[in-house]
Parts: sequence; structure tokens; C-alpha cells
Amino acid sequence: MKIILRKIIFLILLLGIGLLIFSLTMSYYTDKEAAEELISGSYDIGKTEYYEREAELRTHKTTFMDLGAGISVSALVLLGFFIAKRIRKFSDLIQIMSINKTLIFILSNVIWLVLIPGTHFYHIFRRGRGDYPPFADSIGISIINQISLLLFYDTIEFIHRIDNDKKYNTNTNIH
Repeated sequence: MKIILRKIIFLILLLGIGLLIFSLTMSYYTDKEAAEELISGSYDIGKTEYYEREAELRTHKTTFMDLGAGISVSALVLLGFFIAKRIRKFSDLIQIMSINKTLIFILSNVIWLVLIPGTHFYHIFRRGRGDYPPFADSIGISIINQISLLLFYDTIEFIHRIDNDKKYNTNTNIH
């Protein structure tokens, strides 16, 4: 019995879309009036009390939304990869050739550049759905920290590759 990978990934995609649709039918809070009251009075109470009361009112909507979106995007990426590489069954995975170091270096930088607007969108989206309390007005710090950390790791990878090229006398044409 052949197991077709694309069908499995497609079913995983449907699962992710199903979770996402299910999350859209839920409300954010169990009691909307109490949540509005909490948000409007958030500057008058302590942070600990706000977070405790907010946790009591919050439903699992955002969890299902994040799971559904994450599973869907992952499945779409895998499905696109399998279609591009013409992979249909598990035995086809053995025939995949790895890419060279130059392409890895170029792709890692392109992906890092795509992560800049992606990180910005992620935090703006989370702010819009109410993941941050009204008194948390500094999401810019987390955006900059995440982007800077990714740049730092990309730089370390680049230095490591140059060092390995010199050590093992290989030529990857990246320096």
C-alpha cells in the first residue's frame, strides 16, 4: 500500500483550516461586558490583578486560531515543496539533493528580510486581537529585539561558514 505524501499534507492542511474556521466561531471572552469593563479600567488596577482577571475571562479562541494558522501555513509550505520537487511518496524523499552553501547563504538573507515585515505584521495582528493589554504600549521593543536576534544569528552563521571554508580549504564563493 503506497502512502501518498501530498494527500497526507492536504489532510493536514484541511485540519489547520478547520481549526482556524472553528476559532472564528468563538468569542474572545466568556463575558464580553466584564471584559470591556476590565479593559476600560485597566489603568486603575495593578498588572497582576489585570492578568489574573483577563485569564479568567479569556476563551481558547486565540489558541485555536494560532494552531490553525500555523498548521495551515506549514502544510502549504510542505505541499508547495512537494509539488515543486515532484515528491509523491516517502521513497521519493531519499532522492532529494541538498543545495549548495552559496544558495543557503542567499536564501537565509532573503528569508531574514521577509521576516522584518512578517514580524511587524505578527505583533500588529496580536495587538489588534487583544493579546496585549492597553497599558502595554511598547510592542516596538519586541519587534526590534526579534529582528536584531535573527540578524545576529545570520551573521554568526556567515562567520562560521567562512571559518570552515578556510579550515577545510573549500571554496563556496561567498566571501
